[in-house]
Amino acid sequence: MYEIIKKKFLQYSIRILFFLVVFHIVLRPVQTAINNNIIAPIIAQKLKDMDSNLTLYTSKNHTKIHKIVNKKKRSVLSFSMPFGQFYFFLIFFLWFKPPLLIRALSLYNIMLIPAYIISVFMFLRGYEIFGNILILNEKIFRLIYFFIFSLKVFRPKQFKVIFSD
Repeated sequence: MYEIIKKKFLQYSIRILFFLVVFHIVLRPVQTAINNNIIAPIIAQKLKDMDSNLTLYTSKNHTKIHKIVNKKKRSVLSFSMPFGQFYFFLIFFLWFKPPLLIRALSLYNIMLIPAYIISVFMFLRGYEIFGNILILNEKIFRLIYFFIFSLKVFRPKQFKVIFSD
C-alpha cells in the first residue's frame, strides 16, 4: 500500500514539476508578451476615447478594467487569456488523458478567443453587461477545472466512469 502511494505521489510530482517548467518558462512569457504588447495597447487606446473613470490593469496574462465610482475601484471587465494556467495544469496533471476531455477543454479554449474579442469590443462600445459576462465566465471555468481536478484526486473511479473514452 505504501509503495503504491509513494509511486503515485512521485508520478504526480513529476507531472506538476514538468508543468511548472513548461508553463512558467515557455508559455507564460509568451502570453505576457502578447497581453502587454498587443492586447493592452489596443484596449488602452479605446479607453482613452471613452470614459475617464476607466483604468486598464494588466498582470501577466490577466487583463482588468476598473471603474472608479465614489472613489472606490470596481472591476467592470476581467479576463485571462485562453489556454491559461488552469488549462495547462489540468492537462499535465491528467497527462493528456482522457483524450475526449482534453479535446473538449481545448475546443472550449479555442471558442473563447473570438468570444473574448467580441465581448471586449462590445464592452468598449458601452455595453457593460459583456464585462460582467466575462467575469462570470472566468469564475465558472475555474470552478469547472477545480471540479475535474478534485474528481480525479478524490474520486478516481468516478472520474474514469464519467470521462471514459
